[in-house]
Amino acid sequence: MRREKELELKILLEIEEHCDGRRPRMMGGVEGYSEDQVEYHLRLLVNAGYVETSKSSMRFVRGLTLAGHDYLDSIRPSELAVRIGQSRSRVGGGVTVPLSCRVGERRACCSVGE
Repeated sequence: MRREKELELKILLEIEEHCDGRRPRMMGGVEGYSEDQVEYHLRLLVNAGYVETSKSSMRFVRGLTLAGHDYLDSIRPSELAVRIGQSRSRVGGGVTVPLSCRVGERRACCSVGE
């Protein structure tokens, strides 16, 4: 079976949203994918150490492991990156601060007569 990274991400996000780590929850289907595809990819995620399942059945999911949470965090924009992007837009859109300063310096020099 071919690996579908998009399906793996959908499974991880579903588990993150609906599993609390205490009570096992049966993993349902994912729209657009067969039951066999979901089961295969869930097995890949368990073997990779991203998902914790019940000992009795792999279809009963407890939640994400620390590695699963870390993976999802690594593909999301960080809070710091979002804040940096917001502050750049306030400074002057696509113009970075050092370039803005140099333009200002050049204007100051020209107005003085250099």
